[in-house]
Amino acid sequence: TGIFTYMSTHTSNTSAIVILLSIGCFTNFLANSVFFAITVDTTPEFAGPASALTNGIGSISGIVAPLFTGYLVEATGNFSSAFVLATAIVTVSGILIAYACNPRQL
Repeated sequence: TGIFTYMSTHTSNTSAIVILLSIGCFTNFLANSVFFAITVDTTPEFAGPASALTNGIGSISGIVAPLFTGYLVEATGNFSSAFVLATAIVTVSGILIAYACNPRQL
């Protein structure tokens, strides 16, 4: 996801940008089903509240991200900084999850 988003900031061809962002979104959405499966596997007796907490925390980004993106675009005059920040967040999150989560412990 991060690679495709980052590549879209270094392309001036509109069709290439749309394709790169579409591939990035597709790869990002591949992991969505895992979020709820993990809560059921790790806390079966609290699967409902754990799923609600996961969904609620995830929804906060839907409120904060547009506000922060607008601030970045207004401060820099373009969307590149917002896409670079999104790339950094996705990349760091992926690395943290890869090293912090041990599937054998779940």
